[in-house]
Amino acid sequence: MGLVNTITLEGIISEHLDIRYFSYEHLRLRLQLHTIEEGLKADGSDWEQWHRIELNNELAKEAEAKLKKGDRIRVEGRIAYHKELDREGKKRYITVIHARAFSLLGCEIETEEHRPVEEEPLKEELPWQDFKAQESEDPMA
Repeated sequence: MGLVNTITLEGIISEHLDIRYFSYEHLRLRLQLHTIEEGLKADGSDWEQWHRIELNNELAKEAEAKLKKGDRIRVEGRIAYHKELDREGKKRYITVIHARAFSLLGCEIETEEHRPVEEEPLKEELPWQDFKAQESEDPMA
């Protein structure tokens, strides 16, 4: 049995999307995801964190078309640790979530702009046996 590196996060996109094109087919989209776990600290306050999320290629194209700052999303991916140099040349380690999939979640707060639309009930359709095509009509069209 193999070991698994997987994570699922739900949060709000806290910054504008940063997209970089390396070629026509190769691109990377970075975003910051803000998560809040209610009452997790010892004093009962909320635990807030910001996570760096990276999406690549086709997933990045889809995210660029669908996501924007303030959207609530669920991201599934794997955790990676990278070493980079800061402006002063010092090494620093960062944690990045490399996304495998994402989904846009609905708005929990009901406002005039985000009120769910009530769907009309489906009309009953006649069963297939009751369908009679006119002789001049092609039933397969």
